[in-house]
Amino acid sequence: MLEAVCKFADDVVSGKVALVLWIISYIGSFFNFLTLVYIGVLLSLSVPVLYEKYQDQIDEKLIVAQKIIQTIQKIDDNILRKLPLPLNKEKKTQ
Repeated sequence: MLEAVCKFADDVVSGKVALVLWIISYIGSFFNFLTLVYIGVLLSLSVPVLYEKYQDQIDEKLIVAQKIIQTIQKIDDNILRKLPLPLNKEKKTQ
């Protein structure tokens, strides 16, 4: 998987990685590194406590979110199946 991303063998995965890296850099441009570390520490200490307190409500929402994601993945798969893919992936050499 990592090799496919590094060599840009899979355009979809490489595009997703590029998008995530761009989003991280965009968010990071608003904060100092120490501020991001501080926010990360606070979240890592408070999220487990909040999850234990509201576990039932959170699990219900996560089930709904998982169903939505699965529906989107099915739609993506249908669209990707309809796209013509090149049969020969050899690189041209000059």
